Amino acid sequence: MKLVIIGNGVAGVTTARFVAERDPSIDISLYTDECYHYYPRPRLIELLAGQVSLEEMPFYPAEWYEKRNIRTFFDCPVQRLAPREHRIVLCDGSTVSYDKLVLATGASAWVPPIVGADMERVLTLRSMRDALNLYNVCEASKRAVVLGGGLLGLDTSAGLHAHNLNVTVVELVQRLLPRQLDAQGAGLLEQILLEHGIHVITSDSCIAIEGPGRAERVHLKSGKSLETDLVVISAGIRSRIALAQEAGLTCNRGVVVGETLQTSDPAIYAVGDVAEFNSRTWGIIPAALAQARVAAAQIVGESQTLYHDIVPSTTLKVTDR
Repeated sequence: MKLVIIGNGVAGVTTARFVAERDPSIDISLYTDECYHYYPRPRLIELLAGQVSLEEMPFYPAEWYEKRNIRTFFDCPVQRLAPREHRIVLCDGSTVSYDKLVLATGASAWVPPIVGADMERVLTLRSMRDALNLYNVCEASKRAVVLGGGLLGLDTSAGLHAHNLNVTVVELVQRLLPRQLDAQGAGLLEQILLEHGIHVITSDSCIAIEGPGRAERVHLKSGKSLETDLVVISAGIRSRIALAQEAGLTCNRGVVVGETLQTSDPAIYAVGDVAEFNSRTWGIIPAALAQARVAAAQIVGESQTLYHDIVPSTTLKVTDR
């Protein structure tokens, strides 16, 4: 059997791992537009903060893939799917055949339609490239504004503050982490952030980013203006479903899957941030791991193994508590 996996994040690599462990005879090829072996996305904050080096980021060494006969093709974006022919088409026009295909294309950072969001020094943090770019920009900056007070926004603010930047977090709703904390807990968290030197503005939003070619000022709906050297937008993620949509697979916010993790095409599976199960896309590592295990079991013929939604949990790094 020839298995092709698109995406080398936690969902794609974990699927490959469990397939290889269950049936070493399966030919596994993994295609990614990344230039690096799989790294845990939460560690991007540590990379940004200078707590780990680029060499320390990969979760598995290159020998780990070789030992399991998992062939990884870096910087190799897939242009389109050809489900009828059981092929994928790469950006250079070449094609790769498969017996079964796993979509683990993940998600991308969502950038709201803010005036000036396309100028220089307006960044997001989703990939290794993003973290390295942001690190370099920090080295020449003194002030930063983070748009979004969710988990990633707050952790990013801590990574920026590690560069001795004056950081301000702007959150649309009345308190930080409204899904995770009540008013008292949010107030305590805000106090902890202030102790760390991170300022918070709630019940406000950015309406424009201004500067001659690069971000220098953030204008808020309340009328406030914040001088800055860079802006990081942390407004959530969107599943990367373009390949699936163009191939005619059933999609909503994500690629729709059932309890076997198969899409509307039974030869194609979807796992991780791109997969939508019971009208929900989690966007968290525990769900990606659980889905990868089930997809791998299904691929090797363990049809009794089915996916059921998990109870999510999250960890905030910024508090150190």
